[in-house]
Amino acid sequence: GKIFYGCSRYPKCDYAVWNKPVNKECPSCGHYFMLEKNTKKDGLHFKCPECNFVEKVEEKETAERLENAVK
Repeated sequence: GKIFYGCSRYPKCDYAVWNKPVNKECPSCGHYFMLEKNTKKDGLHFKCPECNFVEKVEEKETAERLENAVK
């Protein structure tokens, strides 16, 4: 099966997404989280599940995330 992220209040809440949610407010609509996506075409970016705003992740930020993940 494919990994998914769901609501911790299941079964009362059945919200699920397949991209990793990140604690980052959407700068376009103010939605309280964004989804992390990584594609060959667009690379690593954040996408808002409400308004579909896309924010490219800079290479420096990607390197910092990888460095922190190893620790």
